[in-house]
Amino acid sequence: MDVLNSINGEFLKMKVVREEILISFDEIKSKIESLAKVYIEITSRHKNNECIIGLDSLYFQNELIKLEYKNLKEPFAFINNRIYCEYYKLYHAIRSYIKDEFHPSFIAVNCNTDSTFPVYKSLNPLNIYDFSLVSKLYSNIFDMLKKIIAQLGDEENEKLIDQEHMKMGLNIDNVLHSRAYLRTIKHEKTKMFALYLKTFQRHHLKYLTRLQTKIKLVLDIIHDDIGLITNKNVGELEIRDSKFDSTEEQVNIVINEIVSIISNE
Repeated sequence: MDVLNSINGEFLKMKVVREEILISFDEIKSKIESLAKVYIEITSRHKNNECIIGLDSLYFQNELIKLEYKNLKEPFAFINNRIYCEYYKLYHAIRSYIKDEFHPSFIAVNCNTDSTFPVYKSLNPLNIYDFSLVSKLYSNIFDMLKKIIAQLGDEENEKLIDQEHMKMGLNIDNVLHSRAYLRTIKHEKTKMFALYLKTFQRHHLKYLTRLQTKIKLVLDIIHDDIGLITNKNVGELEIRDSKFDSTEEQVNIVINEIVSIISNE
């Protein structure tokens, strides 16, 4: 079935975008943590009343970034929840279809698996499901569809045998008609499941790509407002294009830069 050929590529694209989003979230979080350190340092050095208004501006700046971060994390959780929801429901729909429509020997091989997944809770749309579960669901769905398609191919071969029997004079014409009808139903339902999977992937990629665009915009604004770079490994503060070796000297430059910004507000 042609639709299966492009499905794997779409899933990989979605995974890449999701991983890029997580990297961007780490960067925003590091910015928040670094700015909080700067705020603590500045407040410890500027305790006179005249600085309170300026310090409030710095505090608000950090709180605003935290709020934007939260407002990006929540839809990300919402989208991830939806991805699990749709794969979970499709997985169980295909399993039920196999149990209802296929020979017990086929069911024994393709439905009696050790895979177990947490029950999806519709009343908790922000519940976090580990993405490894999504990957496993996708793998199982894709594998079941491939096996169903292979089985339908075997049934087509059986049709040729029955046609030969009919040519020999056996009155099995209506049996062939009935079997053709049942094969058509199976084929179309399998195609429907494959199209469901492809559609889900298109939707998921669209949701995540749009969110990624918003995250990049927020990061650009943060970079434009605050001239500091965070080291993701140790959380240290650095200055763009800085050539100073002393971390303390770097921090002091950041602090002085922010104090200057506050003074000009």
